[in-house]
Amino acid sequence: MNKNNTIMTLAVSLVMTLISLNANALPYDKGIAADTVSTAADGFDYEGDSLFSVADTVVNEKTIAADTAAVAAYPDPTHHFRAAEWLIPGGVAVFGAICVNASWGKNLRENLHNTFSQKGLNKTSIDNYIQYAPAALTLGLGLCGVKGQHAFKDRAIIMMMSYATMAIVVNAAKYTFKEKRPDSSSRNSFPSGHTATAFVGAEMLFQEYRTTHPWIGYTAYGLSAAVAYLRMHNDRHWANDVLAGAAVGMLSTKFAYWLYPKIFREKKRENRMKRTAFFGMPYYQDRTAGVNVAMVF
Repeated sequence: MNKNNTIMTLAVSLVMTLISLNANALPYDKGIAADTVSTAADGFDYEGDSLFSVADTVVNEKTIAADTAAVAAYPDPTHHFRAAEWLIPGGVAVFGAICVNASWGKNLRENLHNTFSQKGLNKTSIDNYIQYAPAALTLGLGLCGVKGQHAFKDRAIIMMMSYATMAIVVNAAKYTFKEKRPDSSSRNSFPSGHTATAFVGAEMLFQEYRTTHPWIGYTAYGLSAAVAYLRMHNDRHWANDVLAGAAVGMLSTKFAYWLYPKIFREKKRENRMKRTAFFGMPYYQDRTAGVNVAMVF
Protein backbone atom coordinates (compact mmCIF):
# COMPACT_ATOMS: atom_id res chain seq x y z
CA MET A 1 0.00 0.00 0.00
CA ASN A 2 2.74 2.24 0.88
CA LYS A 3 4.39 1.35 -2.40
CA ASN A 4 1.22 2.19 -4.31
CA ASN A 5 0.88 5.49 -2.44
CA THR A 6 4.42 6.29 -3.27
CA ILE A 7 3.86 5.58 -6.98
CA MET A 8 0.67 7.64 -6.94
CA THR A 9 2.44 10.50 -5.26
CA LEU A 10 5.23 10.39 -7.85
CA ALA A 11 2.68 10.34 -10.68
CA VAL A 12 0.80 13.29 -9.27
CA SER A 13 4.03 15.17 -8.78
CA LEU A 14 5.03 14.42 -12.37
CA VAL A 15 1.71 15.62 -13.66
CA MET A 16 1.90 18.77 -11.57
CA THR A 17 5.43 19.37 -12.83
CA LEU A 18 4.30 18.99 -16.43
CA ILE A 19 1.37 21.32 -15.80
CA SER A 20 3.71 23.80 -14.20
CA LEU A 21 6.09 23.60 -17.15
CA ASN A 22 3.24 24.07 -19.61
CA ALA A 23 1.97 27.01 -17.59
CA ASN A 24 5.38 28.62 -17.71
CA ALA A 25 5.82 27.82 -21.39
CA LEU A 26 2.59 29.53 -22.44
CA PRO A 27 3.70 33.09 -21.58
CA TYR A 28 7.07 32.35 -23.20
CA ASP A 29 5.38 31.34 -26.44
CA LYS A 30 3.15 34.35 -26.21
CA GLY A 31 6.23 36.55 -25.66
CA ILE A 32 7.87 35.05 -28.74
CA ALA A 33 4.70 35.64 -30.72
CA ALA A 34 4.48 39.22 -29.45
CA ASP A 35 8.12 39.85 -30.31
CA THR A 36 7.55 38.36 -33.75
CA VAL A 37 4.53 40.59 -34.34
CA SER A 38 6.48 43.61 -33.09
CA THR A 39 9.37 42.78 -35.39
CA ALA A 40 7.00 42.37 -38.30
CA ALA A 41 5.43 45.71 -37.46
CA ASP A 42 8.87 47.32 -37.37
CA GLY A 43 9.61 45.73 -40.70
CA PHE A 44 6.40 47.14 -42.07
CA ASP A 45 7.32 50.57 -40.76
CA TYR A 46 10.74 50.24 -42.37
CA GLU A 47 9.19 49.24 -45.66
CA GLY A 48 6.81 52.17 -45.31
CA ASP A 49 9.74 54.51 -44.74
CA SER A 50 11.42 53.02 -47.80
CA LEU A 51 8.31 53.65 -49.84
CA PHE A 52 8.22 57.25 -48.65
CA SER A 53 11.92 57.63 -49.53
CA VAL A 54 11.25 56.30 -53.01
CA ALA A 55 8.31 58.69 -53.34
CA ASP A 56 10.50 61.61 -52.22
CA THR A 57 13.16 60.60 -54.74
CA VAL A 58 10.60 60.50 -57.53
CA VAL A 59 9.25 63.92 -56.54
CA ASN A 60 12.76 65.39 -56.38
CA GLU A 61 13.63 63.96 -59.77
CA LYS A 62 10.44 65.41 -61.24
CA THR A 63 11.26 68.79 -59.66
CA ILE A 64 14.77 68.73 -61.10
CA ALA A 65 13.40 67.76 -64.50
CA ALA A 66 10.88 70.60 -64.32
CA ASP A 67 13.59 73.10 -63.38
CA THR A 68 15.79 71.84 -66.21
CA ALA A 69 12.92 72.21 -68.66
CA ALA A 70 12.26 75.75 -67.40
CA VAL A 71 15.89 76.74 -67.93
CA ALA A 72 15.91 75.11 -71.36
CA ALA A 73 12.87 77.17 -72.30
CA TYR A 74 14.91 80.35 -71.70
CA PRO A 75 18.46 79.51 -72.76
CA ASP A 76 21.12 81.84 -71.34
CA PRO A 77 24.44 81.43 -73.16
CA THR A 78 25.98 84.61 -71.77
CA HIS A 79 27.82 83.03 -68.84
CA HIS A 80 29.44 80.20 -70.78
CA PHE A 81 33.11 80.28 -71.72
CA ARG A 82 33.64 79.68 -75.44
CA ALA A 83 37.29 79.73 -76.42
CA ALA A 84 36.57 80.75 -80.03
CA GLU A 85 34.75 83.90 -78.90
CA TRP A 86 37.78 84.94 -76.83
CA LEU A 87 40.58 83.95 -79.20
CA ILE A 88 39.66 86.29 -82.05
CA PRO A 89 39.45 89.56 -80.05
CA GLY A 90 42.41 88.40 -77.97
CA GLY A 91 44.47 87.90 -81.14
CA VAL A 92 43.42 91.34 -82.42
CA ALA A 93 44.54 92.97 -79.17
CA VAL A 94 47.94 91.25 -79.34
CA PHE A 95 48.33 92.27 -83.00
CA GLY A 96 47.58 95.88 -82.10
CA ALA A 97 50.16 95.82 -79.32
CA ILE A 98 52.83 94.40 -81.64
CA CYS A 99 52.20 97.21 -84.12
CA VAL A 100 53.20 99.79 -81.52
CA ASN A 101 56.93 98.97 -81.73
CA ALA A 102 57.42 96.62 -84.70
CA SER A 103 58.74 98.44 -87.78
CA TRP A 104 56.40 96.60 -90.15
CA GLY A 105 53.51 97.37 -87.80
CA LYS A 106 54.35 101.08 -87.79
CA ASN A 107 54.48 101.15 -91.58
CA LEU A 108 51.13 99.37 -91.79
CA ARG A 109 49.38 101.70 -89.37
CA GLU A 110 50.78 104.79 -91.08
CA ASN A 111 49.50 103.60 -94.47
CA LEU A 112 46.07 102.95 -92.99
CA HIS A 113 46.12 106.28 -91.21
CA ASN A 114 46.79 108.12 -94.46
CA THR A 115 43.65 106.50 -95.83
CA PHE A 116 41.26 107.25 -92.97
CA SER A 117 42.62 110.42 -91.35
CA GLN A 118 41.83 113.96 -92.44
CA LYS A 119 45.05 115.24 -90.82
CA GLY A 120 43.15 117.51 -88.48
CA LEU A 121 40.72 118.83 -91.10
CA ASN A 122 36.93 118.59 -90.78
CA LYS A 123 37.10 117.38 -87.24
CA THR A 124 33.94 116.42 -85.41
CA SER A 125 33.19 115.89 -81.73
CA ILE A 126 30.26 113.55 -82.23
CA ASP A 127 32.41 110.54 -81.33
CA ASN A 128 32.71 111.97 -77.79
CA TYR A 129 28.96 111.35 -77.39
CA ILE A 130 28.02 108.33 -79.48
CA GLN A 131 30.61 106.22 -77.68
CA TYR A 132 28.02 105.96 -74.91
CA ALA A 133 25.08 105.20 -77.21
CA PRO A 134 25.33 101.36 -77.06
CA ALA A 135 25.44 101.40 -73.26
CA ALA A 136 22.51 103.82 -73.07
CA LEU A 137 20.59 101.59 -75.48
CA THR A 138 21.34 98.54 -73.31
CA LEU A 139 19.74 100.14 -70.26
CA GLY A 140 17.03 101.89 -72.25
CA LEU A 141 15.73 98.70 -73.81
CA GLY A 142 15.59 97.14 -70.36
CA LEU A 143 13.61 100.10 -69.00
CA CYS A 144 11.18 99.92 -71.90
CA GLY A 145 10.47 96.26 -71.21
CA VAL A 146 12.35 94.67 -74.10
CA LYS A 147 13.31 91.34 -72.54
CA GLY A 148 16.91 90.29 -72.64
CA GLN A 149 18.82 87.60 -70.80
CA HIS A 150 18.94 89.57 -67.55
CA ALA A 151 16.75 91.84 -65.44
CA PHE A 152 17.58 95.54 -65.24
CA LYS A 153 19.46 95.30 -61.94
CA ASP A 154 21.59 92.36 -63.09
CA ARG A 155 22.27 94.15 -66.36
CA ALA A 156 23.38 97.32 -64.57
CA ILE A 157 25.79 95.39 -62.33
CA ILE A 158 27.29 93.55 -65.29
CA MET A 159 27.73 96.87 -67.09
CA MET A 160 29.60 98.38 -64.14
CA MET A 161 31.85 95.32 -63.97
CA SER A 162 32.52 95.54 -67.71
CA TYR A 163 33.45 99.22 -67.65
CA ALA A 164 35.60 98.77 -64.54
CA THR A 165 37.54 95.95 -66.22
CA MET A 166 37.89 97.94 -69.44
CA ALA A 167 39.10 101.07 -67.62
CA ILE A 168 41.77 99.12 -65.74
CA VAL A 169 43.09 97.40 -68.88
CA VAL A 170 43.00 100.51 -71.08
CA ASN A 171 44.72 102.80 -68.59
CA ALA A 172 47.33 100.18 -67.73
CA ALA A 173 48.13 99.77 -71.45
CA LYS A 174 48.28 103.53 -72.03
CA TYR A 175 50.70 103.90 -69.15
CA THR A 176 52.79 100.93 -70.30
CA PHE A 177 53.11 101.60 -74.06
CA LYS A 178 53.10 105.42 -73.99
CA GLU A 179 52.38 105.54 -77.72
CA LYS A 180 52.35 109.02 -79.28
CA ARG A 181 49.06 110.10 -80.83
CA PRO A 182 48.97 110.86 -84.57
CA ASP A 183 48.43 114.56 -83.80
CA SER A 184 51.37 114.45 -81.33
CA SER A 185 49.17 115.89 -78.57
CA SER A 186 50.11 113.27 -75.95
CA ARG A 187 51.65 109.84 -75.44
CA ASN A 188 48.62 107.78 -74.46
CA SER A 189 47.30 106.67 -77.83
CA PHE A 190 47.27 102.88 -77.38
CA PRO A 191 44.58 101.60 -77.04
CA SER A 192 41.60 103.78 -77.92
CA GLY A 193 39.45 104.42 -74.85
CA HIS A 194 36.55 105.80 -76.90
CA THR A 195 36.45 102.68 -79.04
CA ALA A 196 36.70 100.39 -76.02
CA THR A 197 33.83 102.25 -74.34
CA ALA A 198 31.62 101.87 -77.39
CA PHE A 199 32.35 98.18 -77.82
CA VAL A 200 31.58 97.41 -74.17
CA GLY A 201 28.01 98.58 -74.78
CA ALA A 202 27.83 96.84 -78.16
CA GLU A 203 28.98 93.53 -76.70
CA MET A 204 26.42 93.85 -73.91
CA LEU A 205 23.63 94.36 -76.44
CA PHE A 206 24.82 91.34 -78.36
CA GLN A 207 24.94 89.16 -75.24
CA GLU A 208 21.52 90.26 -73.99
CA TYR A 209 19.70 89.79 -77.30
CA ARG A 210 21.77 87.20 -79.14
CA THR A 211 19.04 84.56 -78.85
CA THR A 212 16.02 86.81 -79.45
CA HIS A 213 16.99 89.92 -81.44
CA PRO A 214 20.58 89.44 -82.71
CA TRP A 215 20.21 92.38 -85.12
CA ILE A 216 20.30 94.73 -82.12
CA GLY A 217 23.82 93.62 -81.28
CA TYR A 218 24.95 93.81 -84.90
CA THR A 219 23.59 97.36 -85.16
CA ALA A 220 25.50 98.31 -82.03
CA TYR A 221 28.69 96.84 -83.49
CA GLY A 222 28.20 99.05 -86.55
CA LEU A 223 27.73 102.13 -84.37
CA SER A 224 30.86 101.28 -82.42
CA ALA A 225 32.80 100.80 -85.65
CA ALA A 226 31.73 104.33 -86.60
CA VAL A 227 33.28 105.59 -83.35
CA ALA A 228 36.52 103.78 -84.25
CA TYR A 229 36.55 105.38 -87.70
CA LEU A 230 35.94 108.86 -86.28
CA ARG A 231 38.85 108.47 -83.88
CA MET A 232 41.12 108.00 -86.90
CA HIS A 233 39.28 110.65 -88.91
CA ASN A 234 39.92 113.18 -86.14
CA ASP A 235 43.63 112.30 -86.14
CA ARG A 236 43.44 111.06 -82.55
CA HIS A 237 44.31 107.39 -83.00
CA TRP A 238 46.16 104.95 -85.20
CA ALA A 239 44.41 101.95 -86.74
CA ASN A 240 46.01 99.52 -84.28
CA ASP A 241 44.75 101.68 -81.41
CA VAL A 242 41.12 101.34 -82.40
CA LEU A 243 41.45 97.64 -83.23
CA ALA A 244 42.90 96.93 -79.79
CA GLY A 245 40.30 99.20 -78.17
CA ALA A 246 37.48 97.23 -79.79
CA ALA A 247 39.04 93.96 -78.64
CA VAL A 248 39.50 95.18 -75.07
CA GLY A 249 35.89 96.38 -74.91
CA MET A 250 34.53 93.05 -76.10
CA LEU A 251 36.80 90.96 -73.87
CA SER A 252 36.02 93.08 -70.80
CA THR A 253 32.31 92.49 -71.29
CA LYS A 254 32.72 88.78 -71.92
CA PHE A 255 34.78 88.55 -68.75
CA ALA A 256 32.12 90.38 -66.73
CA TYR A 257 29.36 88.06 -67.98
CA TRP A 258 31.49 85.03 -67.14
CA LEU A 259 32.39 86.33 -63.67
CA TYR A 260 29.01 87.71 -62.61
CA PRO A 261 27.24 84.47 -61.56
CA LYS A 262 30.34 83.42 -59.63
CA ILE A 263 30.09 86.51 -57.42
CA PHE A 264 26.41 87.42 -57.31
CA ARG A 265 23.39 85.19 -56.91
CA GLU A 266 20.98 85.87 -59.74
CA LYS A 267 17.25 85.86 -59.28
CA LYS A 268 15.32 82.85 -60.49
CA ARG A 269 14.71 82.73 -64.18
CA GLU A 270 10.98 83.44 -63.90
CA ASN A 271 11.66 86.49 -61.75
CA ARG A 272 14.42 87.77 -64.01
CA MET A 273 12.21 87.57 -67.06
CA LYS A 274 9.52 89.81 -65.62
CA ARG A 275 8.84 93.05 -67.46
CA THR A 276 10.17 96.29 -66.05
CA ALA A 277 7.51 99.01 -65.88
CA PHE A 278 8.52 102.53 -66.93
CA PHE A 279 6.16 105.50 -66.73
CA GLY A 280 6.56 109.11 -67.78
CA MET A 281 4.19 112.08 -67.45
CA PRO A 282 4.99 115.55 -68.80
CA TYR A 283 3.98 118.60 -66.79
CA TYR A 284 3.88 122.37 -67.16
CA GLN A 285 3.46 124.70 -64.20
CA ASP A 286 4.48 128.29 -63.54
CA ARG A 287 6.31 128.50 -66.86
CA THR A 288 8.32 125.40 -65.95
CA ALA A 289 8.16 122.26 -68.03
CA GLY A 290 9.45 118.79 -67.25
CA VAL A 291 8.70 115.10 -67.04
CA ASN A 292 7.81 113.05 -63.98
CA VAL A 293 9.32 109.60 -64.29
CA ALA A 294 8.58 106.41 -62.31
CA MET A 295 10.14 102.99 -62.72
CA VAL A 296 9.14 99.67 -61.18
CA PHE A 297 11.44 96.65 -61.49
